[in-house]
Amino acid sequence: MTYDGLPTALRIRVVTRDAGSQEAWERGGRCRWCGRMGFVDVHHIDYRRGDRFDHEGNLISLCREHHGFVHGTPDHNPNPKRRTISKRVAQQVLNELIQTPGQTGAALWRIKLRAWEQEGRCEHGEFECMDCLNDPSRSADESLGRPG
Repeated sequence: MTYDGLPTALRIRVVTRDAGSQEAWERGGRCRWCGRMGFVDVHHIDYRRGDRFDHEGNLISLCREHHGFVHGTPDHNPNPKRRTISKRVAQQVLNELIQTPGQTGAALWRIKLRAWEQEGRCEHGEFECMDCLNDPSRSADESLGRPG
């Protein structure tokens, strides 16, 4: 679903900021999750609840594939063999990503996953995550962030 309510000038500022180069801008933008150039959607990091959420600090450019992925639903996972991301974790990664030009969301998420694993946390950054504990495909150790 395309959101057309964003003011054009704001959309241009966000896509220009995230493109990182004139070439990327001319090709439609750059996805901040994967770094790929081409047409991008402008995604609200925090759920849009009125015009007050339409500002540069809450908007980021994502390709269509990763726009669906960061919504945290398995049916939008671009690679079903890989793990999905929760909306809460995606928001955390994307908020940090806005502050780090040149970094991709995928790389930042991998860094977080490694750190959480070393700390004994699950893939959602929690020590005891109900989503992981209730997942029948995981062992109890995996649900708590420990190798199975």
